[in-house]
Amino acid sequence: MSPSRTSTTAVVVAALLSLSAAQCGACAEVPTASIAGDAGEEGTTVDDGGSNEAQTKDAQSCDSAAGVADCSNGWCKAPHGCFLMGSPADEFGRGRDDENQVQVTLTHDFAITQHEITQAEWTAYGFPSFANPIISDAGNPSSCIAPNCPASRMTWIQAVVYANRLSESVGLPQCYILDSCDVDASAFGYECSGAKLSRSSPYECEGFRLPTEAEWEYAARAGSTTAFYSGGIKTQSSPFICNDDPNLDPIAWYCANATVTHPVMGKAPNAYGLFDMLGNAGEWVSDSYNGAGYGTTPLVDPWHLPTSDGEIVTRGGVVGIWAAEERCASRFPAPWDATGSANGFRLVRTLSAADSLATFPNFDLVATKDAASD
Repeated sequence: MSPSRTSTTAVVVAALLSLSAAQCGACAEVPTASIAGDAGEEGTTVDDGGSNEAQTKDAQSCDSAAGVADCSNGWCKAPHGCFLMGSPADEFGRGRDDENQVQVTLTHDFAITQHEITQAEWTAYGFPSFANPIISDAGNPSSCIAPNCPASRMTWIQAVVYANRLSESVGLPQCYILDSCDVDASAFGYECSGAKLSRSSPYECEGFRLPTEAEWEYAARAGSTTAFYSGGIKTQSSPFICNDDPNLDPIAWYCANATVTHPVMGKAPNAYGLFDMLGNAGEWVSDSYNGAGYGTTPLVDPWHLPTSDGEIVTRGGVVGIWAAEERCASRFPAPWDATGSANGFRLVRTLSAADSLATFPNFDLVATKDAASD
């Protein structure tokens, strides 16, 4: 068992995040209805209708959907189902306070991008490239900048603005309303004072959006129950040192095999056909961070939209960090304006019975051969 997440987060953030003033992307084309980003306690729900307590149910069984790949156009289907979110008390490296296991039921099928949004996919929708390499103390670029590398140095706002623009491009409703956005062309994009969902919950929006934290972990596990979707974690002398892990090596770029991000799809996918769910770029989700965990009551379709003065969850670990922080249950809090060199994202969309992945925007890429360690 590791120390509390709050006691170790500072080390992780200091090593991996490069923070700037609150900045966001492409607000000029985003609806700016006057909706305040109300301040609230960390981990509280921002919008009415998002309370977990109002969406719980007693359940006697929890059947995870079988891990079967159903992918097209660079999107994969995650079928609705139930799973245990969090980690067991004896899992090596777990967060002491914020990873308690709780039963979660997701009532909707959803589509998720097969890989992290790439540099080419980011710029294809009219956004400026932030792919200039950041030089590390050792003199090496801290992230890769090829078109098939993860779009990096992304703030949370930039991720949701991209989701809005993708929705708009195919005639779907935008899922986010951003308030008071100012463009700053000399920096990373724009500053926004608040954000709100355009529907009563993220699951009800018909457009593209960031995954909820529950959706992200459900998709990452793909029916598995171990620390990694490829198996359990190897116990080490400490969770905070870099050692190789035989179950993590085949699926993730992390401290034992990489120091910079790599082109997407270079490691083995999980059972849903998803690549790089662990390692490579850290991935923003839509939820605020609650360091006290998930509670003990079974949850149905949980979500927590963050506020501008709170912290947001990133998932999947990140390249260059130790194996214990690459687990499916690992969580990292970060300000929504964090622009770490390895901050990225992927998108989801709630599926109706009539939806077909074949009609989705084409994000299809050919899996690359596992590159040599750098």
